[in-house]
Amino acid sequence: MSGTAAIEGGGTETWDLIRQVVTKGREDGLGDYQLAGAIYTVLRSHGMPDGDEVAELRADKARLDFLDACNRALNQRYGTNYGWELILSHNVTRLMLGEFHAGEPRGLDLNDACGGNAKLPSCRSAIDKARPRS
Repeated sequence: MSGTAAIEGGGTETWDLIRQVVTKGREDGLGDYQLAGAIYTVLRSHGMPDGDEVAELRADKARLDFLDACNRALNQRYGTNYGWELILSHNVTRLMLGEFHAGEPRGLDLNDACGGNAKLPSCRSAIDKARPRS
């Protein structure tokens, strides 16, 4: 089991980890409350977020979902096909919505129904693309 892979990936790795804790806990004679505490402790040590972190993750998800919903509504209303790009340079960090050609923003033109080839459909995708460069 390495780092947070057991939690981030979820699925069988996480359940295998829980089974290991339960098996060991039963062998050691732990009661249900002790087992629950042991499972929680092991999962936290493998990257499971606590209540505050979960609330922050949900708030961030809601923010990004809102941005993508605004873009979808704009494209639907005006018949456009705008996407996202995250611009990082020595003097600006900007999440752009618009038409992009070869990475150069051309601004948002509601009368233009054709976006550029470099655009990304999601603000998450724009952020993920820029993260390795930062």
